[in-house]
Amino acid sequence: MMTKYVMRRLIQNIWMGSLFVFLCAAQAYGLEVPILKGRVNDYAGILSSTTENQLETVLNELEQADSTQIVVLTLPSLEGENIEDYSIRVADSWRIGRKGLDNGAILIIFKNDRKLRLEVGYGLEGTLTDLIAGRIIGNIIVPQFKNGNFDQGVIDGGSENDSGGSWRIRRSKRKPWPGKS
Repeated sequence: MMTKYVMRRLIQNIWMGSLFVFLCAAQAYGLEVPILKGRVNDYAGILSSTTENQLETVLNELEQADSTQIVVLTLPSLEGENIEDYSIRVADSWRIGRKGLDNGAILIIFKNDRKLRLEVGYGLEGTLTDLIAGRIIGNIIVPQFKNGNFDQGVIDGGSENDSGGSWRIRRSKRKPWPGKS
């Protein structure tokens, strides 16, 4: 037969174990995936309504032209989460891209953390490689963001050229090594 002390310790251990499991589960899914509202999901409030409308139109035209689906998501903060893990959760939840083609991409921007990522579906990986995504982020989007031009950074980030507007994905033209032709 259990004594009062043993029973109290057992209940205390069960309660502490339950609390630990709850806290681990809450930590694993700390930042919820927001609801997909459209092609532009500005939860951080960094884009003007004019830019949102322009992007919605351009991204819709891109989808109609070649079925590629691109979505923009802005959030205030990662809340301590890993950007790679969170972007995969968003991609798994939203399922951007045509079924069977997986030809979607999500530009995710975390304003307060100053982090962004371009999550690309398997169907676009031959065209929008990690190298090209890195160049888009580092050479086009980030310089505009550093100047406080969030609207222009997002517009230019998907454009064919640095002047903005088209959101056409194109193959990069390889430059030869120095001294080679």
